[in-house]
Amino acid sequence: MDVQQTTRLLFIDDNLRDQGGHYFELATQLLDGANQLGYAGAIATHKSFATHAPQNWQHDLQTPFNVRRMLRWSLGVDGASTVERDFDGAVLTGDRSSLGQTARQYAAALRDRTRLKHHPKEMVRLWVEGMKDLFKNARPTIHDRLVLNTGDDFVMLALVQALRETSVPPLPIHVIFHFSLCDQPTPSRNVQRRWEAWGNQVNRCLQALVPHTVHLHATTPGLAQQIQRVGVDVSAISYPTRIHRSKSKLCKPNGSERMRVVLAGLPRAEKGRGQIRSFLESVASTGFADQRLLVSMQMPDKRWQRMVPASLHNDYQNAKQQPNDQPPSCPLEVMTNNLSTAAYHDWLDSADVGLFLYDPQRYANRCSGVLLEMMIRGVPVIVPNQCWLAEQVELAGGQGSIGWMYDQHSQIPDLLDRFLEEREAVVQRCAQHASLIAERHCGRNALLEMGITDRLHTQSLVA
Repeated sequence: MDVQQTTRLLFIDDNLRDQGGHYFELATQLLDGANQLGYAGAIATHKSFATHAPQNWQHDLQTPFNVRRMLRWSLGVDGASTVERDFDGAVLTGDRSSLGQTARQYAAALRDRTRLKHHPKEMVRLWVEGMKDLFKNARPTIHDRLVLNTGDDFVMLALVQALRETSVPPLPIHVIFHFSLCDQPTPSRNVQRRWEAWGNQVNRCLQALVPHTVHLHATTPGLAQQIQRVGVDVSAISYPTRIHRSKSKLCKPNGSERMRVVLAGLPRAEKGRGQIRSFLESVASTGFADQRLLVSMQMPDKRWQRMVPASLHNDYQNAKQQPNDQPPSCPLEVMTNNLSTAAYHDWLDSADVGLFLYDPQRYANRCSGVLLEMMIRGVPVIVPNQCWLAEQVELAGGQGSIGWMYDQHSQIPDLLDRFLEEREAVVQRCAQHASLIAERHCGRNALLEMGITDRLHTQSLVA
């Protein structure tokens, strides 16, 4: 990064290792938004990104990090920590308010010793070393701003430690939270204890970060409310996405009249991995038998047999060998593990309907980038009720507007039939709504909602 007199937005994401995926998409969206607002955008990533960045990469780049997935030691629902930690990652032992608390601290300290590769203190140390390298090369000035693209309570501990060990001027710092603190409507006592500890840990970090000015943001209103409930000040912003114009032959191949139902992304537990098998069984005797449906999904090379019924194993094997530039000859279409950015977006462009088998509790307050990518394309969707995904359908007009919401997975075949019956009207509404998504969920607007001003507009007013 060249030192510049202009104001820089220094984006930081140790998770960014290669092209593709939502870390890459978020980073490029924010960088583009920074440029549109008149800032010099720069990014600090994992070391491996140095060899995987696009050839036409135009943004300032540093690759100082040897560690990633700091979220591993969060007190939130996606982390393994059970107690508060000090700024160096060690178990915080000052609070001995109860025998139970002392026992939890002692047990956590013992567990830490068995995890040498991912020991919390070692992860903090490596992250801090990366930040020190970044500051040495970038030399932030009082004109710059730091933005942590993917924040959590544990990475904030490391941020405090990094700033303590370096000499940088007071900076505005923005931290973006994506992941839930809790996924239970009525938290158990242990979950509530972790939730409160999360708030205590973040507030300790905020106090320790003075004189830097820290702004916290959450990518859904529900997540912002969760964080506010434990006494942490945070604002809700719109998660950015964009439309990628496809030139691939995969899009609507000639000769294929079947409705292409796309289950995007590698299957994980919270994304309905355990529901794929029953869904395929539910449509095999109807939509597959009369050749009305084509189910397109991304699958790992191993353990796919658990997710595909035995009656469809031959179809699955045939789908694996099917050339992408030809109409599928069986009711399944299978994408490989590692899709390039272009191939991934070509695949989304091919969808007639996007199906989400997501766990509604895990996504009650969590944003889905894939859903936004479908909506910005004007693709109708079928989503679980009682979660953030359903809220997006409600905002667009409710049931039948740009898609449908289900309470039970057994309702999905009937909803696919409804889509076939109402397809023309639904697709038209989706196309109209897509323009609203493009305006609201872009990098430029996300930065504006974070309180980062439009320098180009300000300069034009002064001129």
